[in-house]
Amino acid sequence: MNKILMFMTSILILITSCGGKSVKIEQLDYKLSEIEKKSLENKTYFFGHQSVGFNIIDGMTAILNENKTEFNIIEIKNNKTISKPEKGTFLHAVMDENFYPLKKIDNFNAILTKEPLNQLDVAMLKFCYVDITTDGDINELFKEYTSTIANLENKYPNTKFIYITTPLVAPDIDFIATSKNFLKGILGKSKWGYEDNLKRNEFNNLLRKNYSQTGRLFDLAFYESKLEDGTRNSVRYKNTEIFTMLPQYTNDGGHLNELGKKNMAYYFLKFLAQL
Repeated sequence: MNKILMFMTSILILITSCGGKSVKIEQLDYKLSEIEKKSLENKTYFFGHQSVGFNIIDGMTAILNENKTEFNIIEIKNNKTISKPEKGTFLHAVMDENFYPLKKIDNFNAILTKEPLNQLDVAMLKFCYVDITTDGDINELFKEYTSTIANLENKYPNTKFIYITTPLVAPDIDFIATSKNFLKGILGKSKWGYEDNLKRNEFNNLLRKNYSQTGRLFDLAFYESKLEDGTRNSVRYKNTEIFTMLPQYTNDGGHLNELGKKNMAYYFLKFLAQL
């Protein structure tokens, strides 16, 4: 009887807590100024990524079309040889493979040491949320990521290399997910997305500590969790504040939906335009 009463009380607490938090996101107009458009059209770019990267590129395509910007997005497939890109070209390629971020770093390094990709204005590598979990060593990853980019910077001083924080997930995307995580907490089990987001937060904080003042860090994780008032969406877990993606930006907890695609793309384009 006591167990049943405890269970029903927990459900009531869960329902109350789910309905009590108002989450408002920033309203964006997706407009680029003439200065921003000219800046984008005057540089060449390379972006190494996986699925969330494709989400952002979808949003970029929509915004660039709306703003009538002369900006050519080209995917490099199967190590295809390409000619030197004209200004206003955004090259991108899939970095193999998910769950193995060190391989992605090697892949990025190999691509950027070949002509003509070693002659670009801007280059960047983004990890996927599945690349950073409780199984990985974030200190080793940070060391390899930053040392590889530092070596590339020494080889190609005319290219600006950009760091990108790792995307987050939205563990409590809906009532069912929230209920499962709530009950796991009661049973003393790890909640889905919480432990891994904790690791992602730790990795992202290393990037912020070292590069936030350089102008060479695109803080994707910040924008995924950014509320209308400038604060961030977060949960309390193991006495630590963990930032999480806003549930409005995803349908599956990790990838970006249509709103998430356009909002992240807009922040990304505004960042690239000021480089």
